[in-house]
Amino acid sequence: MSGQASPPMVLIKVLATLASTVMSRPEISAFVHNPTLSNKDRLTGLSTLFSTLEEMEGAIQEFNELVAQYKGELTILVTSAKPLPKDVATHLETTLKQSQAGQKAKALKLVNKVNPSVLGGIIVDFGDKTIDLSVSSRVTKLNNTLQQSV
Repeated sequence: MSGQASPPMVLIKVLATLASTVMSRPEISAFVHNPTLSNKDRLTGLSTLFSTLEEMEGAIQEFNELVAQYKGELTILVTSAKPLPKDVATHLETTLKQSQAGQKAKALKLVNKVNPSVLGGIIVDFGDKTIDLSVSSRVTKLNNTLQQSV
């Protein structure tokens, strides 16, 4: 993991950001430290706390990715128009285990993202590679070819 922070350092950074946010925002600090708040005040505090947590979502996701890399896991993002059937996902995972990147990884984690704009086929992202076998990309290529020939 050259040039990247180790998972413990990222966790320390995330926790420091959370602590700093709690201390710098009076409504969160009051919510956390004052057990005598009214229900209305608690709802306001919860709302602020949730918006803060949403802001931290990116940092938490980055931390999870670093932990996966640290463990030697390779996350494979498969985008398809509909959820992949289990047998297709299993076959795809088996095939990708045989790839160079798959052989280097200790474990593979297949994540299926559904995006109807793909129209059909799949887009596979793993490591620094993308394999686009989607119908939408083929339609785009065909349209470009037709426009160039006219």
